[in-house]
Amino acid sequence: MQIRVSLIRNLLAGFGAALVLSACGGGAGQDEGQSGGVGDSVNADSGTFVLEQSDFSVDESAGSLSLVVRRTGGSRGVVNVQYQTIEYGPSVTNRATAMASGTGDFQSLGGGLRFADGETRKTVSVEVADDSEAESDKVFGFRLTGVDRGRLGQPSSSRLTIVDDDGDDGGGGTSGQFQLSASSYTVAEDGGTLTVVVERAGGAQGEASVRYSTSQYDPAQSGNADDVNFGNGDDYDGTTGRLDFGDGQTEASFQVSITDDAEATGNLTFGLYLFEASTSLGSPSEATVTIVDDEQPGDTEPDDPEPGVTGEFRMASSNYYVSENGGSVRFVVQRVNGSDGAASVDFATAVTGSGDGHAVAGEDYTSAGGTLEFTDGETERSFSVPVIDDEEYTGALSFAVRLSNADTAMASPSQATVQISDDEQEPTESGAFRFNAASYSVAENVGSITITVERVNGSTGAASVDYATQVLSSGSGAAVAGTDFQAASGTLDFADGVTTRSFQVAIIDDGQYTGNLSFQVSLSNADTAVVSPALAAVSIVEDESQPQGVPTLVWDAPTTNADGSCLDDLDGFRVNYGLSSGNYTQSSSVALGELQSSPTGNSTSCGEVVSYRLPLDSLNSASWYVTVQSRDSDGNLSDHSAEIVVTVN
Repeated sequence: MQIRVSLIRNLLAGFGAALVLSACGGGAGQDEGQSGGVGDSVNADSGTFVLEQSDFSVDESAGSLSLVVRRTGGSRGVVNVQYQTIEYGPSVTNRATAMASGTGDFQSLGGGLRFADGETRKTVSVEVADDSEAESDKVFGFRLTGVDRGRLGQPSSSRLTIVDDDGDDGGGGTSGQFQLSASSYTVAEDGGTLTVVVERAGGAQGEASVRYSTSQYDPAQSGNADDVNFGNGDDYDGTTGRLDFGDGQTEASFQVSITDDAEATGNLTFGLYLFEASTSLGSPSEATVTIVDDEQPGDTEPDDPEPGVTGEFRMASSNYYVSENGGSVRFVVQRVNGSDGAASVDFATAVTGSGDGHAVAGEDYTSAGGTLEFTDGETERSFSVPVIDDEEYTGALSFAVRLSNADTAMASPSQATVQISDDEQEPTESGAFRFNAASYSVAENVGSITITVERVNGSTGAASVDYATQVLSSGSGAAVAGTDFQAASGTLDFADGVTTRSFQVAIIDDGQYTGNLSFQVSLSNADTAVVSPALAAVSIVEDESQPQGVPTLVWDAPTTNADGSCLDDLDGFRVNYGLSSGNYTQSSSVALGELQSSPTGNSTSCGEVVSYRLPLDSLNSASWYVTVQSRDSDGNLSDHSAEIVVTVN
């Protein structure tokens, strides 16, 4: 088996070469348990990355808008998330244009966000241009294009509206902006509820709406309040909803329930934010709420309920939230103000209405009902309701659960509302583009792979989208363009009504065992929109047998310095070994003449690349960490190469 090391020219003056490793071997080039396939780059603990909202509006006079990227379902490790703005094609009415040479409506962006280990929220700022012309509102797009770990969730793209503020020529410049009445609020723990006022400033023409939500800060950190809906505690009852403003209305409010416990916890905080304004958001659109503790250290628990009190039943929260693809939602029923003796209460799901916004039993969720039996002293029971994931965009839907027939008494709340968030992209008339799969697999010896692109949620009119292959970062399992596959790019044109087109990528069979390798294909520059998956992984499955015997280290060395001059002072190399990362306890210094090389010998022409091979027969059965350093005739050594792991069976 071979473990390949690629050398590139050193960026420092003098002899030598910097070393970048790219493993191309099966067992000896990887950690145990690695397959070298596509799945290696996806770590479930790294989380799912989504945009906070799928629609966003901003007044053109605001100068910029901020988009929030959230990391959910895990926060382990460092993850890079790529993004870009989208200029829609001519088929999109009132499309905004990217800024160029002093003209245009929005800043064209493309880049990456680096999430540190444990970090769950990042923002991207996009500049918008303010002109003095009365015109219609204009739209452009923003999307997340890929991650190097974890996965993209929904929504991964957003439709952004620049609201004209120079008149009423279809622009809505007098419809106002939504903002919170303060950037911070304070409420006593025993206050019961916090009332939050949302203001409509800068105009109030026409009907408008804005959504609001509480936001739990990291519960692992001291001083952060716990939302009862997340099962971490009971400091406040998280809520979300929509405020509808009538023509001329400038204020509305919502309430957050605060729970008074008997413990001295100190002051606690949580967040509030506004989103999905039908006009635009002003400032502040986020706020921090401080719950002021009403206990002092050393306070004792209140007396237990009197013996013989059977208690009352209530729902633990009046609001629950679940994604359409979440599988089920769990409800907690509490027995409060006493728990003496056995008691029971019935529960059942119920519709909240008909039509848009209301879930249908059997289509959006499964009806459930039954009786919860509480034993003597038991204070909490739960039940779950399955949620059905369909393939159609319906928007958010709601249903209810209700308690009844308690053989003791009821407390408030005795019913709860469930909101099911949609995981499909809102359809547009002209549709959106995506790959028909998030990953593909092809045998190394079949010659090519066919990749299919779908046009979903509409197919009116002609439309097009660009495609391209992309190499992964160098390292174990990364395919190389021109060596393992032929780079491909182009444009797929879809006629009116056409919903699928395909392109091919040529696969190169090199006749050597390298293990499974992978690369990516991506979609961009759609003149409608792109939805997930817009980035797909392609795995090239090895067709050669894994060689047995002594592993061999292979590296390629250029014969020129960084400035292009001939490299005439390379004397040899040092190969370093260690049983732990960065701790190299053994090394082998080898002269050029002691190494197998290709071209044969060392009298090479300036500009050639020499491939050197060194059998690793000195390594016993273990996993070794290996680097290579180049050496000049005076014994000076270059920096260590990147480190690889060689597993010797």
